[in-house]
Amino acid sequence: MRLALLTISALCLVSAALPARAAEDSASSSLKREETRRARTECAMEWQQMKRAGKTGSLLWREYYPACMKRLTGADIIQK
Repeated sequence: MRLALLTISALCLVSAALPARAAEDSASSSLKREETRRARTECAMEWQQMKRAGKTGSLLWREYYPACMKRLTGADIIQK
């Protein structure tokens, strides 16, 4: 009987912690999405400024974008 009560108590504690963990993960992924969106916008603005100034040379957007995202976010962007 004691074992059953302890097991039930433990399960209740674990299940109570799960929603908190899910909220943490959701907030973390939301921040990452926002950071990525800002970096993508910044890269696009930089690219447009470079194009207007004639500084792109033979560089293409598909070459510039991964390097820019890595510089701003530290993450590698894999282009397919």
